[in-house]
Amino acid sequence: MSRRLNGKESQLISGRLIIYSYGYMGFTEAWGAFFAYYTVVYDFGFRAIDLNGKASIYVVPHAPMNSYNPSSPYFGNTNL
Repeated sequence: MSRRLNGKESQLISGRLIIYSYGYMGFTEAWGAFFAYYTVVYDFGFRAIDLNGKASIYVVPHAPMNSYNPSSPYFGNTNL
C-alpha cells in the first residue's frame, strides 16, 4: 500500500486497449473458433463446402399423429 492512488482523471480502459482487444484479439479468437468448429465437423464427415446454405433450409415439423411412410409423396407428413 505504499503506492499512491491514481488521480480522478486517470482511465482504466484506453482507446488503444479497446482496439487491441476487439480488433486484434477478437479477430484472432473468432478465426480460431471457426477453425475448431470446421475441424470437428470435418471429423464427423462433413466438408465445409457441404455446410454452405444449410441454415436457410426450411424444415416443416411433423404433426404428432404422423408416422413415416416411404411410399407417400410427402413421406407421411400431413402438414405439407
